[in-house]
Amino acid sequence: MRKKKVRTNYEKLKFDELHTLAGKVAACMRESTVFIDLPVDLEEIENLAEDYQIKWEVAKDGGSKLEKTLRDEAKAELLEAFSRLATYVNHTARGKMSVLVSSGFELDSDHKPLLPTDAPVLVKLTDGPQKNQLLLRFQGVKKRSFYEYQYADSLDNDGEPIWGEMLQTRNSSANIIAPTRPGVIYYARVRTRNGAGASDWSDVASLMAR
Repeated sequence: MRKKKVRTNYEKLKFDELHTLAGKVAACMRESTVFIDLPVDLEEIENLAEDYQIKWEVAKDGGSKLEKTLRDEAKAELLEAFSRLATYVNHTARGKMSVLVSSGFELDSDHKPLLPTDAPVLVKLTDGPQKNQLLLRFQGVKKRSFYEYQYADSLDNDGEPIWGEMLQTRNSSANIIAPTRPGVIYYARVRTRNGAGASDWSDVASLMAR
């Protein structure tokens, strides 16, 4: 089982959330009998949060380039102090939940393994923008790296499409199949792929080219 920890990176927190966190951590640490050899002084945490607040207020309504730079530097210093202190908390707590929670920091979420995404749905073949073209479109799927699709213009003895080469796309609405031959029925299928592998194939769409 993965050892529980507190977060050490708070870069995505908003200004007010960072300021609130600083106050919460400082208050919890002052009452702690476990965290007694801190790598960052609690007053320093509070001063960094106050400095960030002042510079954020100055730069929030169209501040100058210098004012925004000073704001970003103040935030970076606060985040670095958070990271040092949170790392110390994890080392001291050694996975003990009660100790982690008592620090005031946020618990790190459990790692979730990457899974293949679902197969695309609403797969359709329509007339293309130009003669001798078909357009393949389908509903987009989140958390995919790209799509793979195949099309066919003939069936085998069992009535199954004889699929052509594997094609890749990142677009779910503008995939051209060409050149097509009038009167021939075309078939298409699509799937997603990400770091965990490929999804199942979609339902097969078909259309007679005109």
